[in-house]
Amino acid sequence: MIWAAKILVGNEHGYSPNRSMRVSVIDGLNLSFLVLVSALATCSWTPYAVPLAIVYPALLLWLLWTFRWHDRRLAMFILPIVFLFAVFETLFMVVPYVSAWRADDFLARMDLALLGVNPTEWATRWAAPWLTEILYYCYLFYFPMPLILLGWMYARSMIPEIEEAYFVYLTCYYASYVLYFIFPAEGPRFHLVAVHPAPLPGLTLTEPIRGLIDALEPSKLDAFPSLHAAILLTTMMFAFRHNRRMFGWLLAPAIGTTVSLVYCRYHYVVDVVAGLAIAALNYGLAKCVYARIRPRFAAHFGAAS
Repeated sequence: MIWAAKILVGNEHGYSPNRSMRVSVIDGLNLSFLVLVSALATCSWTPYAVPLAIVYPALLLWLLWTFRWHDRRLAMFILPIVFLFAVFETLFMVVPYVSAWRADDFLARMDLALLGVNPTEWATRWAAPWLTEILYYCYLFYFPMPLILLGWMYARSMIPEIEEAYFVYLTCYYASYVLYFIFPAEGPRFHLVAVHPAPLPGLTLTEPIRGLIDALEPSKLDAFPSLHAAILLTTMMFAFRHNRRMFGWLLAPAIGTTVSLVYCRYHYVVDVVAGLAIAALNYGLAKCVYARIRPRFAAHFGAAS
């Protein structure tokens, strides 16, 4: 598919296939995952077949169209983020229908075996409205956290570094998405509803934030691994590498976010451990892969990168 896209766009612009390479490594990664999730959707018995038959080809055509935009730096900064969000928002149409098995019982028993207690039930002993409010702020902070770092890098024209960071982030996201299909899990807030019959009470914004999170995360089978933990650690590693001051600023919210994953009942402890492990492994491996394959592709941000 990537090779075909190179030829398609290259011929359109009058380039030879070997010289055009209008597909960047970021484009290729996005395109490859779109093909994978489209294949899974096709093989599943999803009732959303009709909307997916519209959305995924539309994303494919949009992605092919953007191959000509590599000299438009701001567009190429924004488009991978929009594409990632668009794909994530469709996972609820596919993941539940690929397999009827749910991993929650296995994950809950893993927590109990490792810790001797149910972590979310144990955390309820320390629950307080003010603490719930603060930890929901931390949980929500995950969403803009990587954008803060990437925005700072973009403002300083760190274009090669941003392209590498995109590759590392996207491989982390997509590896986690693949594991959603293999270990579909709802998390303690649904699986352990008998233990937690009522949501944690907060103060002013807890309930609106809880509603916003539910809207931003339509797929409820995204507990394992914890993508919050994975992307949080990835962001902290990039911040430590590029901006130690920002790393210091983000450290307290990062710790709070990690605690919130279990406290707010979105994840089992093993979800968080798995997310951190994936981030640590992916950070080094993805950077090595990127360095090896990057010369074979077009620069995502044009010739200047």
